[in-house]
Amino acid sequence: MAIQNPILNPIRFYDPTQLPNYADRWPNMDNIDFYVEYQKGIYASQFYQDFRLNEEMTIQFRYDSSVTNTEIYVYKMNLEDGTFSIVATLTPVSVSPSGWTLTPVYNYYWTPSESGVYYFDFDDADYRSGRFIVHSDEKFLKRLVEVKYWHYENKYGMVYYTDDLQTFTGVSYFQGRLAAGEPTNEISEYTDDPGEVQLLSATPQRSTVLELFQLHYTYIDNINLIFSGSEIFINGIQYQNIEAPTIERIPNSDLVNVIVNLFQKNNDYFTK
Repeated sequence: MAIQNPILNPIRFYDPTQLPNYADRWPNMDNIDFYVEYQKGIYASQFYQDFRLNEEMTIQFRYDSSVTNTEIYVYKMNLEDGTFSIVATLTPVSVSPSGWTLTPVYNYYWTPSESGVYYFDFDDADYRSGRFIVHSDEKFLKRLVEVKYWHYENKYGMVYYTDDLQTFTGVSYFQGRLAAGEPTNEISEYTDDPGEVQLLSATPQRSTVLELFQLHYTYIDNINLIFSGSEIFINGIQYQNIEAPTIERIPNSDLVNVIVNLFQKNNDYFTK
C-alpha cells in the first residue's frame, strides 16, 4: 500500500513521480522569499520550509507490512558544490493505540544538531520531503514564529495520544509576526427607564493577529488544520482562534500570506 502522510506533519512529503519536482524547484520564478540573501545555496525560484537547531521534530506516517524498508534517510546539502549526502537514519516507533484496527501508525523523531539545508527520503518508497532550512542564527530566528499544536483527541489524520500517553506534538516555524489586535470585551448590559445604561458584566480579552508571510500555497491545508486543533501555542503562549485563517495571494507567484485572528488563553489581570 502507499504510505499515508498526514497533512499536519510539519514538513511536506510527496511522491516525486506524481507531482512536479518540488524538492529542487518551485515552478514559479517569482517565488522570492525574505531570507534568500541569508543562506548560501538558495535560489530565488525555490521555496524552503524553516526549522530550528536543537529542536526535536516529530513526523508521523501510516503504512502496513508491504513497506519493507521503513527507515527515513536525512540528506544534508554540501554548500560548496550543492550535492546532498546522508547524515542520519531515522527508525520508526510504533504509536498505534491499543485495539487499533486501522493502518499501523509510526512516529519518527529527529533533532538537528547542525544548521543547513536538508530533506528526508523514504528509500523503499521513493517518498521525499521538500527541502527545509535549519537555522542557528539567533538574530535571524527573531523573524520566525514558532507554532506548537495538538488536539485533545486523535483526529485530522493524526494520532496525538497512544492510550493515555501524548506521543505527537507538532512544531512548525514560519516567517511572520504577532501583531497587536483590536481591544475586545464581551459586555452585557441593560437599559432602564429613563434610558440609563447599566453594566451587567464585562469580560476583557487579549486579542492578537498572527501574520505568516510568503507560504507556498500547498501549505494552506496544513495551516487550516493546525488552527482546527484545541491546543495552539505561538512562541510559547497559548492562543485560540474562533474563525478560520484567511489568505492574501501574492501577485505573480505561488505564495500567499496567512492571517489568523487569535485570543490568548489563560488570561488574567496581572502584569507579567
